[in-house]
Amino acid sequence: MSKKRLAFSGILIGMSASALMQTLVATSLPVIVRELGGIHLYTWVFAGYMLASTITIPLFGRLADLVGRRTLYISGLVLFLVASALVGQAQSMAQVVAFRILQGIGAGAVAPAALAAIGDLFGEQERGKIFGIIGAVQVLANLIGPPLGGWITDTFSWRWGFYLVLPIGVVALLLTWIGLDDKTLPSEWRNLSIDWLGAFGIGAALCAGLVGLQWVGAGNTQSTLGIFLVIFAGIMLVFSLRWERNHPDPVMPIALLRHPSMWKAALGTLLLGMITNSAIAYFPLYLEKIHAQSATETGFALIPMLLLAGVGSGLG
Repeated sequence: MSKKRLAFSGILIGMSASALMQTLVATSLPVIVRELGGIHLYTWVFAGYMLASTITIPLFGRLADLVGRRTLYISGLVLFLVASALVGQAQSMAQVVAFRILQGIGAGAVAPAALAAIGDLFGEQERGKIFGIIGAVQVLANLIGPPLGGWITDTFSWRWGFYLVLPIGVVALLLTWIGLDDKTLPSEWRNLSIDWLGAFGIGAALCAGLVGLQWVGAGNTQSTLGIFLVIFAGIMLVFSLRWERNHPDPVMPIALLRHPSMWKAALGTLLLGMITNSAIAYFPLYLEKIHAQSATETGFALIPMLLLAGVGSGLG
């Protein structure tokens, strides 16, 4: 097998492990809450992961140019796997959330490094087919995740669902290490600055907004503090957008959103993420708590939604 195929196989397996984990954890989470308690942290198992990856992806995308695709991809995948093992060892919901945030940081490094590496490995005429393969495999991983996670939870323990990705990730690490070269930007481009202040502002706005929305309506003191956090998030977001617009090398180029295809795609992705992530997070809790279904039954109940999402994505 050529180095290109080895590298692509490693990237494909690594990205699939991340996609598998996202849906696999959905069916096991109600059992985790039943065993560890901490129902008030339920949403943060998903939100913490997504928040960490959202904040770090732009920064890691820049670092992929500076340190090399292979270095960043392998570093991110190692962090993702270590965090998966730590979630499997967690003794409280607070630890589950903390280690899921570590997973999100690892995924935030894997995604841009993988996409940049694919751009290096394949020409323009091949990339459509390659991204089609990646999309199909990730849809398959999303389909397998819920019933597999439910079966593992019912048969063994929810902890083994997090251990499952470890051997898959090790295979991805070996293939990428052998097949992928560390390509970086030309030296004359590498003096571009990293917009740390812009990244901090966007991260602070997202964190404050999420926590504030969680606290609004939770109680008198928390509701008041939640309102202040939402207002602070809005101020930070306005400041960050103005800063990004004037920065020579922004972490989030605002000018791109002036293009109709960009802002429409961003809006569509936002709405799709709200719908699918909410359903994946709460549907298993509803079925297992209200209708007393097993984790395995819940996993199979999620398949139609994920299958149709995959079909719709392909048609789109």
